[in-house]
Amino acid sequence: MEVPKVMNGLTITFTDRDAPANMLIAASYKGTLEYGAGSNDPSQEENFTVTIKAQEDGKVEISLDDFGSGAMGFTGVVIPNIEVSEKSGEYVLAGEIDATSGGTTKITGSLEGTVKDGKANIVFTMKPGAMPVNIIATFTM
Repeated sequence: MEVPKVMNGLTITFTDRDAPANMLIAASYKGTLEYGAGSNDPSQEENFTVTIKAQEDGKVEISLDDFGSGAMGFTGVVIPNIEVSEKSGEYVLAGEIDATSGGTTKITGSLEGTVKDGKANIVFTMKPGAMPVNIIATFTM
């Protein structure tokens, strides 16, 4: 895989081993999202898309498809500044969630996950607004 970088007409080509980790995992991933709060039965979204975008600082921004409804409804969620590290071909994601849903409801929490062999597996622990319990959303491929 080659990742081109253009600056003032100069093209720099990275190979997989030379490219920053955040660029190597930048892609859209389609899988299943299972989510719920407390002891409620979990809900599930099939063909759910999580998009990972490389930031200039070596971190990634993670965008989620809209999901759920009511108090458990999330729209336009973009989570910036997630750390990426690599170990033996597995990319580890970790960071704090500081985002909004629908542009107004603050979401806090954390996420952790991995990307390996083109497959992403991520757990989002989210607390929207003043909701008293966390919503746990698990994305798997």
